[in-house]
Amino acid sequence: MLLSQSALQHICGQLFITEFSYTKFILMRFKSEVHDLGVSKEIYTDEAKELTMGTWRQMCHDSGIKMSHKENDSP
Repeated sequence: MLLSQSALQHICGQLFITEFSYTKFILMRFKSEVHDLGVSKEIYTDEAKELTMGTWRQMCHDSGIKMSHKENDSP
């Protein structure tokens, strides 16, 4: 996969969407820059290691946040 960078060296981002139409997109320089905008009841992510393992997964578990992931090979 070829990643392109913005002028500020951003290569990826994180999108937050709530059931009450709040939407926020945060640009990131590294995939490891995972952000948290507060406590959610449920988080739906892709299968990125940064969001399915390690510190992020443990934080969700400890906070009682249900995690679900997109199906394999779906956009």
